[in-house]
Amino acid sequence: EVIEAEATATAKLLAPKTPNLSVEEVGALKLQAENLLLQVIKKQEVLLARGIKRWAHNEFLQSAFLGATGDGYFRKQDFTLAINSYEQAINALQRLEKQVTPTLTKHLKLGERALAQGEASAATHHFEIAKAIGPNNRQAMNGLTRASTIKELFMLLEIGGNLEAANRLEEAKKTYQQAVDLDPLSPD
Repeated sequence: EVIEAEATATAKLLAPKTPNLSVEEVGALKLQAENLLLQVIKKQEVLLARGIKRWAHNEFLQSAFLGATGDGYFRKQDFTLAINSYEQAINALQRLEKQVTPTLTKHLKLGERALAQGEASAATHHFEIAKAIGPNNRQAMNGLTRASTIKELFMLLEIGGNLEAANRLEEAKKTYQQAVDLDPLSPD
């Protein structure tokens, strides 16, 4: 009797939102919405761990808005609209997931280009984004280290070049060795 009374109360509570559905159908919709919500949360967590706020903040906010819209419908027990919103959020998050590797590659290339041009702040910016996407990415970590010494490296290379031009080859060699010790990965 208690279970029947609870089922009737639930049916009455849900009836205005889903007048043509049985209690079982409403329960199935609720379960589907809950499962989709879990997918949204998992995808958001994965993207947050990949630094999404550093490289696609607005797009991430839009997907979060879709998820929050679904939450609002869920609280109102309009599970059909909640499902629709959660599915849209999942689609948006999947599009962002597909951008992770290309975005990492792009920022690594831009960071290397900035290093080659001696632009420490630009290199740092790109390698920080790359490191946010791939916290253990060796190229990003090396790039950040190299960006922090790029000015000193170019100064040593310039001094070495001047010493070489003045035919002070032993001093030039020592200066170039300091540059190599400072940044052994630099092609310069």
